[in-house]
Amino acid sequence: MRQLWAHAVRLGLMIPASALAHQKSVSYSKWTLVGGGAIAEVRVRWLELSSLPFASGQADGPFDRSAVGSYLQSHLSLESEAGACQAMPSSPTWLPAERGWVRLEWRVRCDAPPQRLHSQLFTTLTNHVHLSTILGPDPIDVVLSPTAPTAAIASKGARGRAAGLGSYLRLGVEHILSGWDHLAFLLLLIVVARRLREVAVLVTGFTVGHSVT
Repeated sequence: MRQLWAHAVRLGLMIPASALAHQKSVSYSKWTLVGGGAIAEVRVRWLELSSLPFASGQADGPFDRSAVGSYLQSHLSLESEAGACQAMPSSPTWLPAERGWVRLEWRVRCDAPPQRLHSQLFTTLTNHVHLSTILGPDPIDVVLSPTAPTAAIASKGARGRAAGLGSYLRLGVEHILSGWDHLAFLLLLIVVARRLREVAVLVTGFTVGHSVT
């Protein structure tokens, strides 16, 4: 097994730097559940916003805040059995953010306890991933993507944690299958494996590593 891992390390060093430089498009949100609704805090990169037709200006420079705010509020929403929660018009607040990022907070009103989080952010970017934390009686982390735009947030306790871990595992598998460099690297690892158990260890370790990162 030690010799197998040595081969894996040597193969990893042979991968060009450009293959390792790939990066998913990512945005973040935090939803604090309060009586009658929630407080949303969303953080997105200017790079993604600049791809939208209504965006103007440049990072850390002037841009149409009203259009950006409307886009974020209408494309990222909590949903209850009574329908989508509604953003309160006077609530948007622009928060300080690091260079190259936009950070916005607003409040939403829900007619019933929220059950799901839905994202339609940057659907033209097929590699976009939205990571969200729901803060309530049972905090939960969810991962949304074009292939899985909706996640249940009403799970409790261990079920909620399992749902979050499951979404990260699914994301890791999708990420591996979406890149030829990943598949080629796995193929090379499998070639040097001599037993089925070694193949299972290598593939599982590679998938878990991608899911964690």
